[in-house]
Amino acid sequence: MNFGITIITIFYIVILIVPGIFFKRFYFQAKFANEFGKGVFADKAITSIFWGLIIQILSIFIVKFTFSLTFDEIYIRANNIYQSIHEGYLPKVSYKQLKLIFAFFIFSIAIACLCGYFLHKLIRYFRLDVTFSPLRFANEWNYIFRNEASQSIDSSLEKKKYHSTELDIIVKESKNDNPVFYSGILKDYFLDEYGQLDKIILKAAKKRVKKNQGTKEFVEIKGDTFIVPYCNIENINLRFNYTSRINSFKIPSAIVNTVYLFAILILIFIFIFPWFTNVDFWRKILSILPLFLSWTSLMIVVMVYIGSSDPKKDIAKGRNHLLFFLLSIMFMIVALLLLDLINVSKISKHVREFINMY
Repeated sequence: MNFGITIITIFYIVILIVPGIFFKRFYFQAKFANEFGKGVFADKAITSIFWGLIIQILSIFIVKFTFSLTFDEIYIRANNIYQSIHEGYLPKVSYKQLKLIFAFFIFSIAIACLCGYFLHKLIRYFRLDVTFSPLRFANEWNYIFRNEASQSIDSSLEKKKYHSTELDIIVKESKNDNPVFYSGILKDYFLDEYGQLDKIILKAAKKRVKKNQGTKEFVEIKGDTFIVPYCNIENINLRFNYTSRINSFKIPSAIVNTVYLFAILILIFIFIFPWFTNVDFWRKILSILPLFLSWTSLMIVVMVYIGSSDPKKDIAKGRNHLLFFLLSIMFMIVALLLLDLINVSKISKHVREFINMY
């Protein structure tokens, strides 16, 4: 009996909770990553199950269309597995069913990561968390440092883009307990395990010193970063810098990050896809190499444009990268031939028929 309870518990965790955890891991990212492990256990479990259920529904549709299955077939196979687990013994699955289960699990994890990532980017890009308080993240310091603490948007800033934040900090030092005035541009900040501000990192930091004549002036602090523990700070003054929006062609960072994410997922797919084909073991192994070379050649072309400071010029000089693109296609064709996904005889037959028509 205990064995049955253990198996069915693992079944529920893998099917519902694990995709929800991956979703939340990618949703709470960057400066909001601390929120991933916070909250009441019941709340975290319920939200993980909720998102896991949505993700599994999407995964079922993808598996259905990918493997040309009907809902009845999926239901019968899933019901047989569930009944076996519920009765306390491991289900008997065929090799085909094992591949479907593995594909379903991979699809669900990939969808969870993508949904969490894109939902976070969508909310932050359109400032939905600033406008609607239910979507607001718990890290208030991020909103304060980026002038997003208020839900109302200043009309004068609508045509401007946030650039940086300058800080004026009064720090209480141990020497004579006299406060010291520092100024600099916010480079980064860190929170403690409770979500409170732990330390601030400044760049181009300056310190106000008193001269012999009694006058005070700022002196630059040599170094790349200046770290100020929050426990020593008495108060902070913020000044926000904005730049005018210029209509120029520039690839947004969100698109660049999305390309990187898809590239990683495709790379993972390369090592998984051959095992779902019907060729022998060694052809599956051999096909991985041309697939990887095809991915590498294509990524060389993509990285050139993504990392360019002037993509328009690189597009004009695209002929220089045509070789890598053709190599990518060539390696892909070799891999598809090894996996018997391209029927050369049928293609040649259709070509001959087409030529004979004219």
